[in-house]
Amino acid sequence: SDHQAMNIDGVTVMVPIYTHAAHRSPWQVKHEASGAARLFNNAIPVREISFASKPRFYDRQTADGIPYSHIATLHGTDVLATTILQTCI
Repeated sequence: SDHQAMNIDGVTVMVPIYTHAAHRSPWQVKHEASGAARLFNNAIPVREISFASKPRFYDRQTADGIPYSHIATLHGTDVLATTILQTCI
């Protein structure tokens, strides 16, 4: 996936991370020794943010051996997405 769900002030936002624009962006997230994640803009700290935990169903698979994470993706904490075509075009 080319994006990451981030929680900022209780709001989940999907942020592109593997795009040319993202690589040129002045925004950056740094993980601190305490385990916290902090958002920076042009190397200036803006605020602490958090990420949704990996859902438990990602570690499971169907009887045919297909990982559930290949069937559905959790975006943030409350949006489950799936598609018939599981590859990018």
